[in-house]
Amino acid sequence: MTKVQLILLLSIIIVVLLLIDAFRRSKRKKYQRKMTELQALQEQERTAKKTSVTSKQAKQNVHINTQATPRTHTIELDEGETIKVTTHPDTVISEIETTEATYPQLENGLVTYYISAPRGYVFNGGDLDTLFKHNGLSYNAEAQSFELLTQDKDVLFSIKADAPVEGFNSENLHQTDYTSLMCTCDLTDLAEFYDPLVCFEHFSQSIDKINARLGGTLLNEHKRRFTSHDESAYKSQLKKFENK
Repeated sequence: MTKVQLILLLSIIIVVLLLIDAFRRSKRKKYQRKMTELQALQEQERTAKKTSVTSKQAKQNVHINTQATPRTHTIELDEGETIKVTTHPDTVISEIETTEATYPQLENGLVTYYISAPRGYVFNGGDLDTLFKHNGLSYNAEAQSFELLTQDKDVLFSIKADAPVEGFNSENLHQTDYTSLMCTCDLTDLAEFYDPLVCFEHFSQSIDKINARLGGTLLNEHKRRFTSHDESAYKSQLKKFENK
């Protein structure tokens, strides 16, 4: 190889490296811009939540007439359509809260979280694949889920697509976008050989970490925003496993 050819080859290599660096910088800026938008959206959701809580507290101070007849309200949607909602004054608020505070899956030993993408955003399958494997999860083709295994190859917890389709199909995983993920930990099976409290804490911390990286919203098994009340209820259910 002549000196001229060597210089030409080095020049080509330098140009390629510069192009790769420019592409990475562009992708990094795009990612940062997207994360800024997600943070702004989450801030709006937190503000809306505070407003909702204030409104709910105000409504609880209103006297409920148990003898009043149901009233029908018409709500206009953005598209110009309307829906009718019937309110039932004879339904006591405490009864509604009691109904919503039950956790059938949790009572059977199955701890369930959902990670929901912010409105207008999706989770790309390729990005999920990278993130899950980076956190130690492996893909189970038969269950179409990602699982974190113990040293004895027991499933500590699993993550599975919930919407718009159920499960991760390996054939089109990287080409599919998802809006909801279901995360489960079966304490009934784990309690036989492991400390359920340790399993629950590791599961919860791992899902919190993954959710933070995705910029999603954590939901309980009813697919409602996960609150401190849910956390207390989840932990209280662990007591029945402590003596097993």
